[in-house]
Amino acid sequence: IPQLAINKDDFTVPAATPADDTKKKEIAQQLQKAQEIIEALNYRQNTIARACCEIVRIQLEFFKKGPGHLVPLRLQDIADKLGVHETTVSRMSNSKYIQCDWGLFNIKYFFTNAASTKDGSVSRDNVLHHLKEIIENNSEGKKLSDQKLAEALEKRGIKIARRTVAKYRNLLNVESSYNR
Repeated sequence: IPQLAINKDDFTVPAATPADDTKKKEIAQQLQKAQEIIEALNYRQNTIARACCEIVRIQLEFFKKGPGHLVPLRLQDIADKLGVHETTVSRMSNSKYIQCDWGLFNIKYFFTNAASTKDGSVSRDNVLHHLKEIIENNSEGKKLSDQKLAEALEKRGIKIARRTVAKYRNLLNVESSYNR
């Protein structure tokens, strides 16, 4: 990342006349504004790096094992850890990516909603992984309806509504049982 700096030698004005004093004040004001911009950019860069480190720490299983291993994570969780507002984390994550062994992922990908399980909660990514696995490994020969998929997920300890199953099935680009 390029480092920004101000070369103050380029802004020296000899104080010989009152007009030169005015010019010196203008230059000092412009230098102050430039310094504020540099500090804001450094703060932004630091916030992005800290947020990404926190995401990697929390989503370590994903980085070790790949998709299907995200844990529930909210923007507010990262904001609390960094001591910033949730909107700061949201703006920071826009159009930013993390590259890992599993590919290039938008930072927003790592913020997932939770579905309830017997043991607590599981991320949407994990539910999608289980749903895909159930659909691909269906040994019954007939196509499972959304209700049957919801029941199969419940057997795995994931309780979600049939409508949510339909939404997740659409995310996986899988047709309804009627159209399959």
